[in-house]
Amino acid sequence: WSKPQSFDAIGSTNEVVLPSTKKNSEIHVGITIESGEGKYKMTKVVTLAPRFVLANKLDEEINVRESSASGFMTLKPGALQPIHFMQKTAVKQLSLCHAGMNNDWTSPFNISDIGTTHIKIAKHGQRQRLIRAEILMEAATVFVHLSMETKNWPFSMR
Repeated sequence: WSKPQSFDAIGSTNEVVLPSTKKNSEIHVGITIESGEGKYKMTKVVTLAPRFVLANKLDEEINVRESSASGFMTLKPGALQPIHFMQKTAVKQLSLCHAGMNNDWTSPFNISDIGTTHIKIAKHGQRQRLIRAEILMEAATVFVHLSMETKNWPFSMR
C-alpha cells in the first residue's frame, strides 16, 4: 500500500509511490484532484497518470536506463513512453546511449528537476553532440523531452 492520500484540496497534484512486487523497485503515479463539471460539480474527479513520461524528439533511436540499473529501454524516434517501474533511490536519474554497439552511456541527469538540462552523448568513434532534455510538468506528470540541441553549446571551457 501507499501512504494515505488526501483528496481534499481541489486543483492539487501529488506523487504517490507504490511498492512493487520486485525487491528494489517502486511504481510512481501522479494524482490530480479536480472538481467535476455540470451536474457533477459537487464531485471530486481524481485522475491517476504515470508520473514520468519520456518523449524522444530525436531523429534516431536512443537507449534509456536508470543510472543504477543494468536493463534499458529503447525509444524509437517520436516515441512517447511512460516509466512505470523505477529503482528505490532518493534521486531519480536517467542515462542515455545511442542504440548500437560500443556506445558509452552518458552521465546521469536528474528527471525531477524541472527545467532544461544538456547531456553530452557520442557514438563510438565520433565526436560528442549535445542533447537538450526539457523537463516539464503537466498536471501530475513530469515529461522529459529529448531533442538534439541546435544552438551553440551553453558553455565552453578551454
